[in-house]
Amino acid sequence: MVNSIFILLCKLVTKRHYSASITATSHMLKLLGAIKKAVEENKTDPISLAYLTGRIAVFEGKPQLYGTQFDWDENGEMNANEFDDIAKVNQRRKAVGFNTLEEQTEIMKERVKKQTIQG
Repeated sequence: MVNSIFILLCKLVTKRHYSASITATSHMLKLLGAIKKAVEENKTDPISLAYLTGRIAVFEGKPQLYGTQFDWDENGEMNANEFDDIAKVNQRRKAVGFNTLEEQTEIMKERVKKQTIQG
């Protein structure tokens, strides 16, 4: 059974403020196998796996599979970090219950706009 400590660790490593240090990445890689197993056994939500997979990909400089990680691009706009083929990304996103990457990008840009206006 997936316990509360495991869930807490999963949440910790998928937060944006968790640094890209070698130690952080090694912790994420260790958790990846456990999360994959928990998803296969229907003991945790596949969304956790999607977010963790994205964080690891970004830290390793690889394309994301689900497009969960966003950052400022070279034009100063909020966009998804590098991802693989958009059609495949959207197919994977749909399979885990996400909206399309295009829809999520608009949501993220609106959030940034609201935060900028508020202060």
